[in-house]
Amino acid sequence: MIIPFIHRLVRKGLAFQGIASKHMSVAGTHVHYYEACPDRPRDTLVLVHGLGTSASTWTHVLPSLAREYHVIAPDLPGFGFSIPVDGSPVYSLDDYVAVLVQFLDKILPAEFVLLGHSLGGWLTMKYALKRSQRINHLVLVNTAGIYYQGYEELVDLFDLRSTKDTDQLLRRIWKHYPWYFRLFTPFVFEDLVRRKVPQIVKGIKECDFVNADLPGFHMPVSVIWGKGDQLLSFETVTTLAERLPAGTIHIIENSGHVPQLEVPEEFLAIVRNILDGRVL
Repeated sequence: MIIPFIHRLVRKGLAFQGIASKHMSVAGTHVHYYEACPDRPRDTLVLVHGLGTSASTWTHVLPSLAREYHVIAPDLPGFGFSIPVDGSPVYSLDDYVAVLVQFLDKILPAEFVLLGHSLGGWLTMKYALKRSQRINHLVLVNTAGIYYQGYEELVDLFDLRSTKDTDQLLRRIWKHYPWYFRLFTPFVFEDLVRRKVPQIVKGIKECDFVNADLPGFHMPVSVIWGKGDQLLSFETVTTLAERLPAGTIHIIENSGHVPQLEVPEEFLAIVRNILDGRVL
């Protein structure tokens, strides 16, 4: 299959740049993760990917970050190379968070910076509610998890029944949709269905949203947002800006939902400034 083959190519490319591919068994899953650490890391940075993708989403930024930071980028269960022991169950958000809690408790003894993209941002917020003392900075990239009027449309958008449905979804994700991606759309459709992405989205409950919890986030929180995002509403940013006690907002004008892929250099510059404690 094409998509798993692409993941294997990414893994080989990262290995060539000194980034190790590792596995750890936690919570009924053989969790795969990438890890790299320079001799004197400035901090530890954990990267959590979004729905339907894998740690491969960091391929353009991980090598650069790994020169300065101890970086860990796991595949969530059922994605990339992380394989649930009991087949392929449909995970709830709480299931994913439970895996993150056990994985990070096992692998990291100290505080760290936690960065999550899209669904990964949602999961990192829910993780932070359980392990706030472990996080010295939370970075949210085009995060999901904030309810706004019309959010229900996403359930329909992820009800993927054809290549055409998948093409419409991908066009909402990118501001500048690469023309060559159209060649892979049938394989993306196959992969998303195989990984039960539509069922995961349908399983999201009203109590999963974290709007009411935002005032309780007292660690520094930085929000990075590709302004051309057509998947999630900019109302998310407004809500985060209003309710986070210690939040800062960083807007990327020329990007959609995946700035780490669309504009990796600009994304990296913002992340470095956040980690350095500088205000843009």
